Amino acid sequence: MTSHVARLYALAGSLLALFLAWLGIAAQPWQAAAPDPQPPALASLERRLGEDAALLAELAAAQRQASPTVRVVTLPR
Repeated sequence: MTSHVARLYALAGSLLALFLAWLGIAAQPWQAAAPDPQPPALASLERRLGEDAALLAELAAAQRQASPTVRVVTLPR
């Protein structure tokens, strides 16, 4: 290979093949997704977290409403 252009094409092709092989191996298309072992437990946890988030939102709203207003008072000397 005395042609520099041919060497560049060979290098580009080999890099492309390397990254395509890497992509194919990393994707692991031969493995099927495993079913979730505990869907009821996860559903109840998700429901509880949603209820806790709603409670926190209510508490934050109540705290914002109950906060006193700021007054500037000038004291005598």
